[in-house]
Amino acid sequence: PDPACEAVIDLAFAEPVPTEALLPTVRDLRHVGQKPLRVFFRTAGGTHCASLRLDEQYVSMQIAVLLANRSGALTATEWAHAWARAQRIADQFDAEIEGPDPQDVVERAKRLDDVCAALDTSVGLTLIPQGPQPWRVPEIIERAQAVGFSEGADSDRLEWRDAEGAVRFTLMHPGAQGSGNGASARRLSLLLDVPRSPASDTAFADMANVARELAVMLDAGVVDDNGSPLAEGSEGAVDAQLRKLYADPAKGAVLHSLL
Repeated sequence: PDPACEAVIDLAFAEPVPTEALLPTVRDLRHVGQKPLRVFFRTAGGTHCASLRLDEQYVSMQIAVLLANRSGALTATEWAHAWARAQRIADQFDAEIEGPDPQDVVERAKRLDDVCAALDTSVGLTLIPQGPQPWRVPEIIERAQAVGFSEGADSDRLEWRDAEGAVRFTLMHPGAQGSGNGASARRLSLLLDVPRSPASDTAFADMANVARELAVMLDAGVVDDNGSPLAEGSEGAVDAQLRKLYADPAKGAVLHSLL
């Protein structure tokens, strides 16, 4: 568990519990409300693991609850639900249960949410057709893939990844809204999501270069978040500001593990 962004409930079993008995109980421990859970176990032999193994005996487990994400801070109700689920496991296996004070958890969650809000920066660019006709969806996807975009984990976005496979920025997938191959679009948005993207001295410049390359292929203009044409040479000023966020120790210690 990560103490920077999770609150932890500890359970110590009175007697070692076999995998077969524990698995049905913990199989659905995935979320409470809008917050994901992580579960950790310790075997009778002292091994720590994040998933159950066949033919093992377990002496304790931990349930880690995320304190904040883009749905906001962990609420008292969400924490109560997590505790209730842990208590049912404790009752079933005669386990001792320990955890932080609920009020402390809620206060920690609010503080973390404030930190995230202060650092949750995104920068966008928009492509607009130069001519009167909108783009067809297959054309957009084909051109986007030609400049390096690929299908992402989410069905509504295309992703541009670096050599290490990390997502640098995204493009809204215009065909993901159920409109099919006959659909068209008059705007395309590229988004650099700072907390979720790897640190780079040229983060915005790289996105701007791809945007301009795609704009040439689609006969489009490129505008910034304010609707103004993207000026040549403006990337340096934006990247200078982004470098300050990437260098912030709070982002490195909290947001990287959180998001």
